[in-house]
Amino acid sequence: LVLDLMYEADQKKIPAYLQNPDDKCPIKKLTKLQMKELIKHDCGLEKLIQYIQVFKKDNTAMYSDFDYIARQSHSRHILDVLRVGVPGMTVKKMREYIDRVDEAQCCPQSESAQLWADYLRMLKQLDCDLTDSSLIYPNSLKREHDKAARKVTQVADEKMAEQFRRRAEENEWYAWTDDAFKVLIPHEITELYEEGRKLHHCVGSYGMAVANGDCTIAFIRRAEEADLPFCTVEIRGKRIVQARGISNRPATGIPKVKGFMEKWAKEKGLALDVA
Repeated sequence: LVLDLMYEADQKKIPAYLQNPDDKCPIKKLTKLQMKELIKHDCGLEKLIQYIQVFKKDNTAMYSDFDYIARQSHSRHILDVLRVGVPGMTVKKMREYIDRVDEAQCCPQSESAQLWADYLRMLKQLDCDLTDSSLIYPNSLKREHDKAARKVTQVADEKMAEQFRRRAEENEWYAWTDDAFKVLIPHEITELYEEGRKLHHCVGSYGMAVANGDCTIAFIRRAEEADLPFCTVEIRGKRIVQARGISNRPATGIPKVKGFMEKWAKEKGLALDVA
């Protein structure tokens, strides 16, 4: 460590607590046993910095346990697990569990540390009970990781779908009709998928943008065939920026549609900014 400090060319890599140690220096908070381990393992500057980051999250962490996991995987995975905030989680417990996973589940430490960190992060995201030891230390880490990943995706999709519906309610004022055509606002993301599939354009990928409020999608339909996709419109702000029929045909080239769009835009205070 002393040699690293002496010959480190980039002084910015040396933490302030080593350059100007004071009473708050984390090294001074290490126990004698922890200090002995640092000396025993000939800890250098890079590993010391990583260890101190972990020590700040788990002040019981022994360097031997930290170094074991870091060598098998990476120190960031230790931090990732500790940052989840599982009650009573320690580096020692982490080492014991990844060893158990290696032995009983045939999942090596080099893979299980990252897999477990990812799994615990998803449990927190799903608001699971982090005091349930059977959940935190699963008997099949790979299987439970995949189940959690599937659930996270499902929840995200459900949240986006609900947000899409709320946006639809807010955007309902765009709806309008005359004798020939009508403007409809889709209330389900699946309606975008069907519109894009039947008209052979990419509106099906706009679900997230609509849900986030980045744009509004409206459907123009013939008055007598309101259930059949005909023309799709994108609105951003107060501007109609795209209007496409089948196979991305410009809607302004479809008979009578341009006139309808002009009347609709005027009625709703929109600028018609399409070719």
